[in-house]
Order: sequence, then C-alpha cells, then structure tokens
Amino acid sequence: MPSRHRSPFRPFVEGFEDRCVPTVAGGATHVVAQLAPATINFNQQIIAFCQSHRGVQVGGGECAHLANEALRVAGADFAGANYVWGSVVTRITRGTDSNSTPVCKPGDIIQFQAVTFANGWNTGGGPHTAIVAAVDGRGRPTQVYEQNVGVNGKGPGFHDRTVRLDAQAINMNTVTAGTITIYRAVPRVDGPGRYQF
Repeated sequence: MPSRHRSPFRPFVEGFEDRCVPTVAGGATHVVAQLAPATINFNQQIIAFCQSHRGVQVGGGECAHLANEALRVAGADFAGANYVWGSVVTRITRGTDSNSTPVCKPGDIIQFQAVTFANGWNTGGGPHTAIVAAVDGRGRPTQVYEQNVGVNGKGPGFHDRTVRLDAQAINMNTVTAGTITIYRAVPRVDGPGRYQF
C-alpha cells in the first residue's frame, strides 16, 4: 500500500503578491481571492491607517514613511520613487493650480518640494510628504496627517516624529514658494522581477 505522505504547506510569494490568501482546510490547500484592487477604496483605507496611528511613530519616523506604510497597508502602489505616490490630482505653485477644478479627497498624498506658505510654514528647502485629512468646499486640503515636522515646518530644531493632525490651508493663494503635488493612490501592479513587501 503506497504511503500517504503529506507535503508541508509552503506559501509562494506569488500567492501573496496577487492578493490571494492561501488557506489550509481539512488537509487541502485552497487559495481564496481577496477583493480586486479596483473595488478597494484606497483613500478610506489610508485615512483609517492614519487615524489608528495618530501619535505613533510610523517606520523610522520620516515623513515619507507615513505615506509609504499607509499605501502598503491599503493595498495600493507604494514606495514612491522620486516621491511619486500615484496619479496626479493637481500641482500647485504660487498663483497657479494645474487643474482648476480638482477635488482632492481625504487620503490623497501631498508632496511638498521646497514649499513656503504665507503663514511662514516651510519645508526647510527640501521635500516633505503628508496625507490629506480634510478638504474645504472646493476640494482643497485644510488638514493633513504628517510626521517629522517642527512647529514651523521642517526647518532646523526639534521635530515631532509622530503622526499628527495639523491645520494647513493648501491652495494657490497660500503658497508663496515651491511646488505642491497632490496624488491619488493607484492599485499595486506586480510584474516579473518586481516584489513589494
């Protein structure tokens, strides 16, 4: 009589990358597909992540770590190369908005580059990443989730390295220098040789 040796269950990386979850039931391995990325509301997932991590340092405490981890947990594309976090909603500079009718949403990612605001807040001449927490009636950000910021932006001095909810009116009339790009999360697309963890 042949031996009924059961091989140990070993999940493959590919099973995780395509958002399928291997399960073991009654000795047999089954693959249960999760929601397709198109049916997931990334913005809601990103906001839920920020709310649950408020006051907690995310990653190493850098500003981009908050966006990166929120996108990863939501199932969206993450690890923004050159601070590109998805599809562009709008780009704002002093007196200019590349899309005059964009409707930003809570959960969109904001990338600041050498930005100074009329109220004195600035990024210290470099980049800064935040997440839209609230918008006004025109769909412009009024509050952001962010970490690694000081009282007056990312200039020298003490930096709060935990996730905070800060008031920040972001529009072409409040920016005096630099560029702000607002991104919307896109589904994670895996391909040969590309693995995200």
